Amino acid sequence: MSVLGTPISVRFPSDLRDRVKAIADITRRSPSDVVRESVERQIDAMEWEYRIAELARAARAGEIATSPLGVLIADLGMTEAEINAAPLDGDPA
Repeated sequence: MSVLGTPISVRFPSDLRDRVKAIADITRRSPSDVVRESVERQIDAMEWEYRIAELARAARAGEIATSPLGVLIADLGMTEAEINAAPLDGDPA
């Protein structure tokens, strides 16, 4: 279902245009709908990445308060060994 809005012009390399067209054909949707959905799926992640990058820049510049890692570990009631032993997200248990 197409929702009318403000148009925007984007130039794609031919291989990307062909991929968009192929998905549009398979799903019986317009290329505009495919591109819109792609942007909607990705924009939240991109905004989050840019916010994190800005926070990191501000922390490095001393513009926001930070705490040493040791203080954070103590506040959690854990030891550094427990933190180091904990698996990271995506690591096999």
